[in-house]
Amino acid sequence: MKRMFYTLLAVTMLVMLSPNILPGGETVRECCRKQYLIYRSDNPWGDYTKSYEQEQAGKQIAAVELTDEYERIVSLASYTIDGQSLLADDRKNQRIVANQAFFSPLARPDVTALRAGEKFIVGKALDSRLYADPGFLVSFLMYSQLIQTYHHMEATLNLRHEEDSTESFSAIFDGVHVYFTNEKNEHSYSFKISIDKKTGEISVTKE
Repeated sequence: MKRMFYTLLAVTMLVMLSPNILPGGETVRECCRKQYLIYRSDNPWGDYTKSYEQEQAGKQIAAVELTDEYERIVSLASYTIDGQSLLADDRKNQRIVANQAFFSPLARPDVTALRAGEKFIVGKALDSRLYADPGFLVSFLMYSQLIQTYHHMEATLNLRHEEDSTESFSAIFDGVHVYFTNEKNEHSYSFKISIDKKTGEISVTKE
């Protein structure tokens, strides 16, 4: 009986962890595949929030041709394609910019402030390699903090569900972010990142 119990338990876990294939080749994963820890100290915009105007300007990201005058962002060193950075630091103009080889101009949503069901268009991925490997793109959006997931300090995000097809990709996350009033607070929320592989459009929807 004990051996049968452990066998059934192992089979159940394999079923839960294995992706399900839907008609049309769409892959659905239900388990928590990855956890993201996002910290204020890694925010590329950290040096450019000295005023309200500067902070608001940081919500709209220009797409430019990257030259030697732009600095690499150390925390995003692994997010490159053919040795080219996806984001860079424009010290001269005190801003963060996107590489126009890979992205259109971008806008930064604050998912903690979106209303339930509200959809926010981030911009477009212009290089098909970005959505050929959507996990790489989603991870970049999180760790670059192009998608804002906390108010003050940090956020812990869990990937709960993925759907991947030839035409689109989506990933659903739930998370908790930490902020302070007179005391420490934690707030939970969930959201979905969607990538239209036909147009390159990236969007975020509050769940």
